[in-house]
Amino acid sequence: MVNTQPCIFFTINCIKYPVPARAYIFKDSRGHCYITFKENTASASTETWTLGDVFLRQYFSVHD
Repeated sequence: MVNTQPCIFFTINCIKYPVPARAYIFKDSRGHCYITFKENTASASTETWTLGDVFLRQYFSVHD
């Protein structure tokens, strides 16, 4: 299943960051697959995203 799912692209400042399915789909020991994105219920705005470990594992980040 993981190999047939598409990459998800996040565009930030006109730069596309692909996140492959192997990064956002988790397969447990019983063979069940889960998508690791979670809904943000803290904000009613559709413009707010919190990019957590699924995104950050793919890209190096520097906090100054």
